[in-house]
Amino acid sequence: MRNDERDKLIDLIVSADISLFGTDKPFAEVYADYLIANNIIVPPCKIGETLYLIQVDYRGNYSLNSCEVSSKITMFSILRAYEEKTILFMSTDKKKAEKKIKELEEKSRNGK
Repeated sequence: MRNDERDKLIDLIVSADISLFGTDKPFAEVYADYLIANNIIVPPCKIGETLYLIQVDYRGNYSLNSCEVSSKITMFSILRAYEEKTILFMSTDKKKAEKKIKELEEKSRNGK
């Protein structure tokens, strides 16, 4: 992690509103919600891993694709597509991805 990313994360942690943590929810849950609300994410894989993606086109057709996550830019592009709902599922486990696409196709055929 570069120093500027680390410094931004430290600033975010230090600036957390202490009143957030006075709830009945466990500390870890409240803090996780705070980080997510501030656009901090945990990527679905590490740089260098293969990621299996289920995508849907404008006609509702599903496809299983894979890509090697070679940089932070690749990761950003994947996460952006996931937010835009053109990627429905991602995993580093090919078998899970194959199972999920079968489930999606079955639901599609049955009109669910």
